[in-house]
Amino acid sequence: MAGEAGPALSAAVDRLARLDERLAAAPPAVRRGWIAHMLLDEAAASATLDAIAVDADELRLQAVGALAADAERAVEGVDRVALAAGTLRLLRAVTARHPRQLFTANRLAAAARLRLKGRPGEIAAGLLQERLPPSLVEVPDPATARTALARALTPEAMARWHDLPPLIAAGGFLGHWSASGCANAVGGAVGRALVPQLLVRLGATAGPVLFPALGFRGHLGRYRPDRLLADESAMIAWLEACRRAAEVGLALHGRLSTAHQRLHAALKPVRSTGRGGLVADLLTETPAVTGAILAQRSGLSAAATRSLLSRAVAAGALHLLTRRDAFRVYGPLA
Repeated sequence: MAGEAGPALSAAVDRLARLDERLAAAPPAVRRGWIAHMLLDEAAASATLDAIAVDADELRLQAVGALAADAERAVEGVDRVALAAGTLRLLRAVTARHPRQLFTANRLAAAARLRLKGRPGEIAAGLLQERLPPSLVEVPDPATARTALARALTPEAMARWHDLPPLIAAGGFLGHWSASGCANAVGGAVGRALVPQLLVRLGATAGPVLFPALGFRGHLGRYRPDRLLADESAMIAWLEACRRAAEVGLALHGRLSTAHQRLHAALKPVRSTGRGGLVADLLTETPAVTGAILAQRSGLSAAATRSLLSRAVAAGALHLLTRRDAFRVYGPLA
């Protein structure tokens, strides 16, 4: 790489390798909690790139039914948090799949439940009559989407990325996603959601750990996927965003690891049969939880659950995300 791209690539690769190593060595509860929190943050950041202003905390509260109704959240008649929640469901579906199950048009359509067959009117009728499961991504024109995906995900197109450094290839993939028409026909969020799994496919990471939209938080004007294939400055901006995204992941890993240790210390069982350790793990891996949800997942009584939650909050190991006495929501991170 000429000019400034070489140093930008080296810095991004260094941070990404560090993040991948730390997650590989982390306790399972920390890894699960890390991906849950990162997907919330990435969904909010990805929605922002699509001009939908959403905060990750709004998504956290919505997940447990604690987000108050607000008519001002509507964007063209649709709640903006609901729009971002669709991106979150997409991210969860894509990261749950093996990379081999994603990078053809049919496999991606299955993972994201894309409507690639039938006329738009017929699809709308099927949804209204509840004959079709809800799609994670609305495709206005299935025929155009099929054509665009066929261009973007051909075996020849996918093979070319193996000849490049993985982060350069990921940028090239997003550029090709845009140039093939997929960004318009299917959505830019779908292309961004594929990047973490593309890096796994290319052998750069052991699992999905780089979530690119986070790297453009505060740098929205530098996100230009339409220029990635031909403009070195756009590729440099991409690599710098990859570095920032990996740094966000490293910081989250540190915070969540500390929270995990504090929760285990606060909830250390008095008896060998106690479930304090189980509850500490559940709280670590869940961005937002209520007493009722925790009781259901842990198998504890409501009274025992309340006691453990009170102990964790009193020790400063758990945070109240809402202060309504009738409906308290807790999280491992403030």
